[in-house]
Amino acid sequence: QAIILNNFSFHYALYIMMSWLPTFYEQKLGSSVGSNKLFKMMPYLIMGVFSNLGGVLADFLIASKADPTRTRKGINTAGFLSAVLSLWILPYCTDIATASIVGSWALGSLSFARGGYSINHMDIAPRYSGVLMGLSNTAGSLSGMIGPWLTGILLETSTDPWVDAFAYPSYVILLGVVVYLRFASAEQLFD
Repeated sequence: QAIILNNFSFHYALYIMMSWLPTFYEQKLGSSVGSNKLFKMMPYLIMGVFSNLGGVLADFLIASKADPTRTRKGINTAGFLSAVLSLWILPYCTDIATASIVGSWALGSLSFARGGYSINHMDIAPRYSGVLMGLSNTAGSLSGMIGPWLTGILLETSTDPWVDAFAYPSYVILLGVVVYLRFASAEQLFD
């Protein structure tokens, strides 16, 4: 359940960023759709790099005889807490360059956390990891339907719409961190 919740948390924040960051750039920062293309694509490029860095670091630590459970929990927690901080800062950005840096920090941190929870399926059930990944990705897909829809409602009804739009995914991520720290393990549970 901890892995599934973390996949839900990751995708909840990811889909909100993918769905609403362009609108944030336009509505809050006044950046037209076709302008500042490099700044606008930077968060997604950073995401690709950091997704690999989290996995490489986890592999290195485990190969160096670090405890696998602590490694998974540490990488997940570091990435997710860093993402939370950046999501709290993002609505206060006043220009496209700063917002792009903070957005890159958010997506890079989220992706880094995947070196913790995302591969954990293989740790606990190597033979059934595909089934577990299917369940986990189903939860992630559900969050992709719920998060952007709920954010749209928040943006229409909130007194501080962009603060709420980025705060809500941070609360989901924090729940994921707490549950993962408490219940996750890298010990093989199934053959």
